[in-house]
Amino acid sequence: MSNAPNLQTPCNATVADIIARLPDKPLLTARDLADALFMQTSAAVVAAIDDGSLRAVRVGTQYRVSPREARRWIRSLEASK
Repeated sequence: MSNAPNLQTPCNATVADIIARLPDKPLLTARDLADALFMQTSAAVVAAIDDGSLRAVRVGTQYRVSPREARRWIRSLEASK
């Protein structure tokens, strides 16, 4: 069972709006994804990494996600609504 967060946002942003909010960096943190999804914490993003629905690598104590994988995962949240 996926721990995917609900894609309901406070401003009813579209998937394209959320993807546009992702920072332009080679690798994203769980916090970057949580911020783009209007989340107060990154716990749901980390849970998605832990359950395998979001692929990431661990660098030291933090996860890193490719922008392409972040976009795929965000689109999958919309598709699972």
